[in-house]
Amino acid sequence: MRTSVGVVAAVVLVGAAVAAYCFEGKATTMATAPAKLMTRASAAATDEVVIEVDVGVHPKSTPLLTEADVTAIAADGSSLLENTEFAGDVACAVKIVVKKLNHIRIGDGIVDSPVAFDALFLDTANLQLAEKTNHWQVRVVKEISWCNTFVPAGGCADVNGRRIAVARRPSPIEGILWAHEIGHTQGLLHRTDSDVALMRPSILPQHNLLTQTECDAFRK
Repeated sequence: MRTSVGVVAAVVLVGAAVAAYCFEGKATTMATAPAKLMTRASAAATDEVVIEVDVGVHPKSTPLLTEADVTAIAADGSSLLENTEFAGDVACAVKIVVKKLNHIRIGDGIVDSPVAFDALFLDTANLQLAEKTNHWQVRVVKEISWCNTFVPAGGCADVNGRRIAVARRPSPIEGILWAHEIGHTQGLLHRTDSDVALMRPSILPQHNLLTQTECDAFRK
């Protein structure tokens, strides 16, 4: 995990889980997973918090992200946050909205060092101001092999910042990945007390449970 003063949170693809990283793991026996709800609850829209995202896509990211793709990813991430599926899950009135989609041509599309990560955001005007608003910078790259250490990752984000790098993943993983990384930018760290938590150090299709404390962090 990367704080706004230097620590990074990653989504690791393979290998053992490390406290500072998130990885795409294999399905578990769900021993500590809560029961699924018979009906899903939705958050009230009246007090909805909007997280505005500017997306920059590197041409070497594959498959290349389209406007339809990014709209679907934002919708999937928003639905995850706004609805409940498991007992103990919270319907959180937070919506992810893509405000801008651009192509970037910085580096080779591979995040393999802190310099490569920082370089993705050099085109961002007045980032200090952006960090004080609900305005995020997402960069879609080919590969992430560094995030505070050398490890294959699906995502890397500032903790308490506004910068996120992600690699492409299939649906519905991609919406979960983006919501997870936004959680890191809001100060959330990994937890392993639930097999279906959004903030587990892994990304699987069933990882969508949010506590009230986590919801409050998303809405701050």
